Amino acid sequence: MSVRSFAAGFGTAAVIGVAASLWLLKTAEDRPVRYAPKTFYDDKDDRASDTGFISAEGTLVGPDMDGRTFLHIECRRGQGSCRIADLSNLGAARSVFLHTDEYPIKSWNAETVVAESDPPSYGCNRVRLTIQRQAQSVEYLRIPMPQADKSRCQAFDRKPYQWTLGDQPA
Repeated sequence: MSVRSFAAGFGTAAVIGVAASLWLLKTAEDRPVRYAPKTFYDDKDDRASDTGFISAEGTLVGPDMDGRTFLHIECRRGQGSCRIADLSNLGAARSVFLHTDEYPIKSWNAETVVAESDPPSYGCNRVRLTIQRQAQSVEYLRIPMPQADKSRCQAFDRKPYQWTLGDQPA
C-alpha cells in the first residue's frame, strides 16, 4: 500500500467521521429532554406523633408549562418541612439547572398536606404546595407577592399560576 492511498483513505474516513458526528449531535439536540413518569408514595402514617413521609415527583403541567420542569418533593412531618428539587431544561442547548428549596409545612392531616415557601419581603413570588393524599396529586401554586418591587420582578407575570405534578407531555 502506498502512502498516497493510505492518506486518501484516512482523509475519507475522517470526513465521514466528522459528518456523522455532526449529524448525531444535531439529532440529539432536536430531541427534548425526557423526564421520568409521575410517582407518588405516602406512608399514610397519621399518628399523633411527628411521623409521616410523602414523596412525589413528576413534571409540572398546566398553563404556560411546556414539560421542561421536573420536581422531586419529600415531605417529612417530623422535620416540619417539604424539600423540593426543581430540575429545569432551558432549551435546545441542553442547559439543565437544578434548584433546591425547603418549605415549612403549614398543615398535615389524613386528606391534605400543605407547605408554603417563606420568601424574603422583597421576593417576587411565593409557592404553595397542596398534596391531596387520597387522590395522590400535587398542586403547585405560584402566587405573586403584593408588596414586591415591580422593577425587580419584571421577569415574572403578576398573576398566580396553578400547576399540577403529572407525566411529561409527549
